[in-house]
Amino acid sequence: MLYSQNQENYGFPLLPIYIPEVQHHEITDKAIFNIDLSPIAGIAYWVNATKLSYMKADPKFAKRVENDPNLQQIRVIYTTGDVWQMFEVDTDYKIRRTHKYKGKTSAELIAKGDHFFDKPKGNLKHRKIWNDYEMIRLALAMIKFGLNSPTLGEMHLEDTYAYLRDL
Repeated sequence: MLYSQNQENYGFPLLPIYIPEVQHHEITDKAIFNIDLSPIAGIAYWVNATKLSYMKADPKFAKRVENDPNLQQIRVIYTTGDVWQMFEVDTDYKIRRTHKYKGKTSAELIAKGDHFFDKPKGNLKHRKIWNDYEMIRLALAMIKFGLNSPTLGEMHLEDTYAYLRDL
């Protein structure tokens, strides 16, 4: 979990990053991720309940949340390391999410000449974020946006989703 250094806002915004459980296929011994998104709802509920308890105890904080849309949303990042998706949950539990972003395979990077290392690491079929510069930028943009420290091109949710879709 990443959080703000702002003590006045009790560390909000918080940015939980959910990494699903890895299971190994019995026959092929490949790593498989348990794609269950229900923990994201539990994480968002816990963060929201925590925020609401602070708001109840501190009327000044409640006023700041009321006036600052960036404190009203809870953002959670779901990632397997190679697949990235952001969920945004309002205080009243309305949910929005981005597209699932997947890195390119090493073969795709080599074919496009898009790799920025001499030779991508791993099997040609592997999707590894460290081989795909666009995915690195995307992951950093999600983290910055989730902590309400976006760059100028990421200032509004709609703009950010458009920005993330265009990568």
